[in-house]
Amino acid sequence: MDSIAKPINEKALLALLLIASSLATMNVYMFNIAVPFIIKDLHLSTSESSLITTLYAVVLAAGSGTYGKLTDRFSARSLILIGIALFTLGSLMGFFSSSFPAVVAARIIQAAGAAAIPSLAYVVPPKYFKPENRGKALSLVSTTFALMGGVAPVLSGFIIQLFGWHGLFVVSLLIVFIIPFVVKHFPTNVAQGEKFDVLGAILFSLSVGILVLGISLNPYLLIIAVLMLIAFSFHIRGKNAPFITISLLANKGYRNSLLSVFAGTSAYPAALFLLPLVLKQGGNLQASLIGIVMFPGALIGSLFGPYMGALSRKYNGRIIILAGHGFMILGALLMAVLQDMPIGIGIVMFIFALGYTTLVSSAANVVPSTLKKAEIGIGMGLFTLLSILGGAFGPSILSRFLSFNINFTVSFIIVIVMSVIGIFLILATRADHSQDDLNRHPANGLK
Repeated sequence: MDSIAKPINEKALLALLLIASSLATMNVYMFNIAVPFIIKDLHLSTSESSLITTLYAVVLAAGSGTYGKLTDRFSARSLILIGIALFTLGSLMGFFSSSFPAVVAARIIQAAGAAAIPSLAYVVPPKYFKPENRGKALSLVSTTFALMGGVAPVLSGFIIQLFGWHGLFVVSLLIVFIIPFVVKHFPTNVAQGEKFDVLGAILFSLSVGILVLGISLNPYLLIIAVLMLIAFSFHIRGKNAPFITISLLANKGYRNSLLSVFAGTSAYPAALFLLPLVLKQGGNLQASLIGIVMFPGALIGSLFGPYMGALSRKYNGRIIILAGHGFMILGALLMAVLQDMPIGIGIVMFIFALGYTTLVSSAANVVPSTLKKAEIGIGMGLFTLLSILGGAFGPSILSRFLSFNINFTVSFIIVIVMSVIGIFLILATRADHSQDDLNRHPANGLK
């Protein structure tokens, strides 16, 4: 039975989710830009510096699914406050850090807190908003993640130039100013559900963490990750209240939509990883100009997110997901053709970014519609998890191919193949599946 809930100010709650999401997203992308400066200041090797971003991704990915599941046992306010506290502690530690171990420890603690934010941003609207407002909220959340991913690298360059890389931790500390409003507006009611599967959460989180390490650092770790996932699968089969239910994994509409999103969220960062190399070598641009070429198109494309989300609520959402993949394929194809023309790439970047924004905004509406109300927490937690994994998987796969000295045209083809796989996954699901799910689970209807 739910505890008595106070009325929710949806506008204030959504604003807080968007502010927290902006700061958490910028924290990821700003420090990707800062790594070369940290290497220089702390005299690090390339392998050492990779731990700064890799361990952050490990904790962020492992924590996102867990926070989503915990919303079934704890209030959203408690979870977001824990996340903000850890995020703030890590930011303070990072600001005063002067050694490699201190920076790594700060980033790990930051990630442990940051993991709460994207999970709650995707879980809170389906759980607590009125049905007619859920879809709009989820589209705005997805747009914010995409938009800040484009803004952060440019902003990071200015901050590092003016204040050094320690200044990036100060930006993250701005999150403390929303705490009084979080206390006032975040939901405090708790569903007294089934007992939390602690062992399942540990097995799953370790599997995800080792999987990210395998993708980013050592492929042999993937074997350990697979073995742990097998152990996890045996564990959940024997539990009355497992961390992830078998029925959720067997839900074809949910599973295929999730994997299609993973394909798209792998393709987009893979292209962002590739483009600076293309612009530097083919366009002969200085580092300061590369961001200027890429940013306007990415920004404008991201701003279309709410409109694409609205289309996915008005029409068949899976068709809009297909359109998103289609725009990404077209954008990557044109960038391959125009790889020696920086201005052309900058213009075409709009098409590619529009495709990505269309994909994530529409998927944020489609995925909840495939879930039962009791599955929203873990279901959207896994949605967040696979989006994060895509950010590690895409660039890692592409970098491994580039190590074999393949040309940039082939690299763009690899990006295209990722989106093609996403299209096939959606086509493998019945076209009317999303509407069927809405009819079966009207409480999750998104408008």
